[in-house]
Amino acid sequence: RLFYFNPLNATDRYRLVLENPADRGVAERLMAINLWDRVRAMGAGVLDASRRGNFEGFRNERLDRLPFEFNCTSWDLPFTGLLEWDYVSPMKLGKEKKTDPRILQKVLDVLGNSKCVWVSKVQALRSISHNFVLTPENLWDYLNFFPKGRLPVGSPGVDPDTLVLPSCRADVFVMMFCRTLHLMLPPKQAEKDMYVVGPHILYNRDLMDPGCMVEIRERLGWLNTFDAYHCCAAKGPTKKGKDVNLSDTYSLDLGFHEEYQVAKFLILLGAVEDGENMLDCHWTGAGFLERTGAPFLVPASWLPDPPAHGVFSLRYSSGKNGEYVMWDKRAEIMRKLSPLPY
Repeated sequence: RLFYFNPLNATDRYRLVLENPADRGVAERLMAINLWDRVRAMGAGVLDASRRGNFEGFRNERLDRLPFEFNCTSWDLPFTGLLEWDYVSPMKLGKEKKTDPRILQKVLDVLGNSKCVWVSKVQALRSISHNFVLTPENLWDYLNFFPKGRLPVGSPGVDPDTLVLPSCRADVFVMMFCRTLHLMLPPKQAEKDMYVVGPHILYNRDLMDPGCMVEIRERLGWLNTFDAYHCCAAKGPTKKGKDVNLSDTYSLDLGFHEEYQVAKFLILLGAVEDGENMLDCHWTGAGFLERTGAPFLVPASWLPDPPAHGVFSLRYSSGKNGEYVMWDKRAEIMRKLSPLPY
């Protein structure tokens, strides 16, 4: 694992055997990178996209397959055990110079001519990924190079102990997420230009299968994968929208920062867009209503800050034909809640 570890682009999924010195070295390096990225993000005023609202880059932490909560100030790395976690850097690209397309194509040509298995090609690409600054079009080309869906059982290079077969496109998307420009765009620009977290790439079903989309959201988090323009079934500024965000129906655990922020966005948006927009609402904190099956009506006291507990579920609608959609208002609200560049 240490051989393919790229500390200059550490966003990835990790499975580390802590008795192994190389794997333990990766875990120690990741903890140092997390601390450095955390301090940089807080100092730069980057909006927090972490799972628990503490700027930690680690997600989906498991030790010997049991979940635990990482905290950089109180958690000590054990000497034994199987450590599994995802790391997501909070630092995104700004106005860096794009990589020459001829160089990017040359890399694809080398990978295409190689006889290595798919897993090895992904690992090789990861080792040089920090040198890239991609456009959404470049990212599309790289994703399209790799096979769609999960690799078949028994594929060469796949860890025989893994519980989930790898998806090369999910791995490449996660790897290149912090190395790609235009993850999101302002409304007017989104009408004509390609952006990553939307129907062009992440939610393009010709490019990514639904299982891959779900895995990417799990690995990168809600705030890094939520397209506010397409939060309902109405077509967004791209004139697409049916399957963006996987659905217009949400089930959000308000005890987790990232899901709380998405719920807050939907509630704030529902207060400014016309029409009956928050449908089929339920909240587990309303015990009596849950027991009787009665619908839950979002109270005015939830504005601007809903309670930070319970599971809130709803379907968001902006009218039968999207007649109540306010694209600029969606972007305005999300600029205060999400690190993506709306």
